[in-house]
Amino acid sequence: MSGFRKYTLSGRQYPVPDLSTIYRLKFPLSTDIPAQVEQLSTQPEVVWTEANLIYRAHATPNDPGFTQQHYLHNTGQYRGWRMPVSTLLKPGGLQ
Repeated sequence: MSGFRKYTLSGRQYPVPDLSTIYRLKFPLSTDIPAQVEQLSTQPEVVWTEANLIYRAHATPNDPGFTQQHYLHNTGQYRGWRMPVSTLLKPGGLQ
């Protein structure tokens, strides 16, 4: 498999994508990002470019029942991101 390296865990090997040629560039706030993405995409060494946009909420919901929508609250899903990778690996690959 091209573009993958092997990760060994408990005597088994798992393919892991090789991300060593992926870069995240940071620019000053005054930079015209769409123009910069376009300019970078014209370079022969560059295979793919994409803006990493950050969206922020600028308004409070005007739904009077918003605070009663308990099912929209976080119920602890974030804990999965704090688990070591070894606990996520199962026979057959990443789970």
